[in-house]
Amino acid sequence: MKRFRTTLVITVCCVGLFALALTVCGCMQGGTPEKSAVTSSAATSSAAPSNSAAPVPTVPVIGAGDTTVQVRNETGSDIIGVRIKPAGDASYTAENTFDGFVFENGTSVDLSFTRQPETQSYDVLLLTAEDSKIAVRDIDLVDTKDIVFHFDEGIGYITYTDASTGQELDNRAEAIGAEEDAPAVSRDLETQRG
Repeated sequence: MKRFRTTLVITVCCVGLFALALTVCGCMQGGTPEKSAVTSSAATSSAAPSNSAAPVPTVPVIGAGDTTVQVRNETGSDIIGVRIKPAGDASYTAENTFDGFVFENGTSVDLSFTRQPETQSYDVLLLTAEDSKIAVRDIDLVDTKDIVFHFDEGIGYITYTDASTGQELDNRAEAIGAEEDAPAVSRDLETQRG
């Protein structure tokens, strides 16, 4: 009887180790994990073709909201903080304030923010590693994709693709107009014209 129990324990251990080995092998062949972020129509994804052996690079996620868009930093500076508010609001809220990361110049991230009902147009404040602020005003974060942040001649603006037409656009002219119409608030516009 004692021999039977010993044999049973050894068999159970071997089966458990075999199952563990299969699980580890399966995880190693599974590729990259899927993101569990909620995406909007503006979110972009890059899926590798099924015949490609190269792994799909994962894009870091900044924030934790109900709407996610992929953005690229081409401002010339590393970004260490992001603030988002509806374009008509006077101040940024804690709900859409994200710090504690480095969004390097030339890289992309998924920006996940809490969308306000009935709101298409937002202001985005980018805090740079050089302790400057770049205000990108009055941008559509909902029906756009391939968003790229730029900073040129004191103006923050974006280039993007219209999600419905596929047309590549930029809002530089609108950003200049919004900047000229914006109230001069020193804490908001350190690097902006004013």
